[in-house]
Amino acid sequence: MKPITSVLRDLIKDPTLLKQRKILEEVQKTLEKANENERKLNAKCMTLQSEIAANESKIRAAIQLSEEDKNTIDTLREELEKAWKTADELRLAHSETRDEPFFK
Repeated sequence: MKPITSVLRDLIKDPTLLKQRKILEEVQKTLEKANENERKLNAKCMTLQSEIAANESKIRAAIQLSEEDKNTIDTLREELEKAWKTADELRLAHSETRDEPFFK
């Protein structure tokens, strides 16, 4: 199979094939443009893949931080509940001692 450029050279020599030459020139231009667009798309895909990988790492880090924050919140909530329970017990004990007579 001859490359399209050699076919076009042969067509240039023959004036009766002007219509076919123009069609082949258009096909060649279209193919060149398609190849260039494909190269651009491949480059864009590579860029997007890199961005996706970078964002995936960021998302994983954010999820890990979120889980750590949840654990911290749960721990603080438990400590707060214990503190309120202790405060309630002390308040109750104080009110009971206040109700007792000073001298028996």
